[in-house]
Amino acid sequence: MKNLRKIMRNNERGVTAVIVGVMIVFLLGMVALAVDIGYALLTRNELQNVADAAALAGGSALGEVYQGRTAEHQGDQFEDADVQMIRNRVIDAAKRNQAGGKNIDIRNADITIGIWDQATSTVTVPDPLVLPNAVKVIGRRDTLLNDPIPTVFAAVFGVDIVGVSAKATAALSGASEILPTEGSEGEPPLKILPVGIPKYYFDLTPEETYCGDIIVFHPTNNPDSCAGWNSYTEEHPSDNKVRNIIKGLTDGTIPFPGVEVNKTQFGFIGGDLSKPTFEAMYNLWNQEKNQDGDGHDEYWTVGVVVYDDEGLQCKNPNKMRTIVGIATVKITNIELPPDGKVIEGQILCDYFIQPKIPGSEGGSGVVACGEYFGTYGSVPCLVD
Repeated sequence: MKNLRKIMRNNERGVTAVIVGVMIVFLLGMVALAVDIGYALLTRNELQNVADAAALAGGSALGEVYQGRTAEHQGDQFEDADVQMIRNRVIDAAKRNQAGGKNIDIRNADITIGIWDQATSTVTVPDPLVLPNAVKVIGRRDTLLNDPIPTVFAAVFGVDIVGVSAKATAALSGASEILPTEGSEGEPPLKILPVGIPKYYFDLTPEETYCGDIIVFHPTNNPDSCAGWNSYTEEHPSDNKVRNIIKGLTDGTIPFPGVEVNKTQFGFIGGDLSKPTFEAMYNLWNQEKNQDGDGHDEYWTVGVVVYDDEGLQCKNPNKMRTIVGIATVKITNIELPPDGKVIEGQILCDYFIQPKIPGSEGGSGVVACGEYFGTYGSVPCLVD
């Protein structure tokens, strides 16, 4: 009986030793998982920062290509030199950053220059490369480039390396600010017409429809119209006030104003304005269509604010209204009495306006990251 108890105690000790041994192996596996995978995740986060910085650098270079083009050449095909300049900017930005203690190289194959589709979160490369607005970058630490991450504990279990990657896309989005003409240097800035379009018009009309659409700015109660006059930032707009502003714009005593999206408010007035006000607008149009730098003297390429209609839709606007975006139109026709009082314009899409920081060289006073109404700024934002 004593021998039986002794045998049972020895068996219990043996079972305990086996269990302890199994637990040690399990705990070592957990340590390997925690340490090696944790380090891989940390490196992956650092790699994401690298990809973000590289994509933004590529997006900035993309904007610079448009900065060097006049309005009539914005739709020209991108040359190989343009593409390589963007790639070089991406690669240089990545090399200045590290992931897992290693400076990161980017393959040309991992740089995509194309058109961003918000609905599908993809970048499509047109052939030929025309009007791209985005740069996608993939950063790697894997067997393709920059070496995968070596493991420490997991190597015991046969896992010697871990590969990680991160992607980022930077796209040119809607312009969100335009500086006033007063104090601006370099290329002529995009000027702001004292009329506006309600956001309702763009919400109601698909992009493929409003691009190139003819919109009537006056009369504002015309069925084909969806617009309103404004006195810029002056409150209590009136026919007389609008006319004096237009005359001041023409003779240079009043500068064209700046706009900061979602902050600036303009004073709007609807209805029919007087013949003298219309004649003043006609004189301004005749002057500016020869000075806007678009290469065409038959129309005036000009900025038009998009305002928050606050549920009014296309009805006559009134009072101070917040500017929520910037569109670009070419004013193609102005009719004077007795033929009528009509202002017609065509909404431009894929139109790029150049950034300018006060005191910098060139540009037209624009920073981006606003909502898109057919006009891009030339400063990128991360979109993916």
